[in-house]
Amino acid sequence: MIADEQYDPTAPSPSPMSAEEHPERIGPFRILQVLGEGGMGIVYEAEQTEPVRRRVALKVMKLGMDTKEVVARFEAERQALAVMEHRERLELFVPACQAVQHAHQKGVIHRDLKPSNVLVTEQEGAPVPKIIDFGIAKATGQRLTDKTVVTAYGQAMGTPAYMSPEQAEMSGLDVDTRTDIYSLGVLLYELLVGHLPLDPHEIGMQAFIARLVMRETNPPTPSARLSGLGHTGGDVASSRRTDAGTLRRELRGDLDWIVMKAMEQDRARRYETANALAFELRRYLNDEPLLARPPSAVYRMGKFVRRHRGAVVAAAAAALALVLGSVLATAGMVRATRAERVAAQEAEAARQVSDFLVGLFE
Repeated sequence: MIADEQYDPTAPSPSPMSAEEHPERIGPFRILQVLGEGGMGIVYEAEQTEPVRRRVALKVMKLGMDTKEVVARFEAERQALAVMEHRERLELFVPACQAVQHAHQKGVIHRDLKPSNVLVTEQEGAPVPKIIDFGIAKATGQRLTDKTVVTAYGQAMGTPAYMSPEQAEMSGLDVDTRTDIYSLGVLLYELLVGHLPLDPHEIGMQAFIARLVMRETNPPTPSARLSGLGHTGGDVASSRRTDAGTLRRELRGDLDWIVMKAMEQDRARRYETANALAFELRRYLNDEPLLARPPSAVYRMGKFVRRHRGAVVAAAAAALALVLGSVLATAGMVRATRAERVAAQEAEAARQVSDFLVGLFE
């Protein structure tokens, strides 16, 4: 049993294997070396040369391990996302952005980012995203295949639901790395809400492409999309280990701003790089002010309070104690002054009575 995963070029290279221990080829892939080995299987680094040149990771189950339980566990690696909480999904999306950034730094634009091209596997008990299938990737400074691939003028390459407007239009506009930023925005939208911002199958493919090219998709924000799902929104929230009301409140505001900026119709208004999107998500997770939101004193104060909740509570308690002490001291002073005034009045009354009696006897 083989699982196709993307090779991570940032990982340290294992020692080359000997030909006696492992096969030279598995199907259309030439085995290069062992990336890792566990109780259930072995992960090889392999090279594919047709129809495109790329390196992949092939996970092969060991002989004798093909029991129903093991097969189920093997397949469950690809479903790790289904059991993750809302913030855990965001934590996982950050390294996915960083993987796209790595490709961009190597001069490669993916141009077909979508859920099926982002695998989530487990490594040492932790979920790890892998970007796969650079089949229609655009190289800015290197050759990806032994054959020349020519894209005809006006031919849109990619998956329409995740395609940027400039990738879909027929003007011949040069597509740069920001097309992947748009696709990451759609992926993040779907990750948060469980639905596409705009489904081409619901409105028709031709109508969808026309609206995309004219930059008139006008998708709702993630929080608005969740509100419009009705009872289905409860199922979406449940799969993220929360309820619909809580998820809607978490989406409203910062996450709405992040997603909509990544999906800006005009690429000049999107995040400049995949790293910029990753940093923005990290700011959200750390309760820091976003760059995508207009600055305001109230917003920044709210972020400061959430980020330093313990210190703010302690300072508020100290301030409350100080105010309460001042109030009590003031009240005591007022009572003392009032008592002094009453005593003076009583003394004066007693003096007047005494003077009256003395006068009477005289």
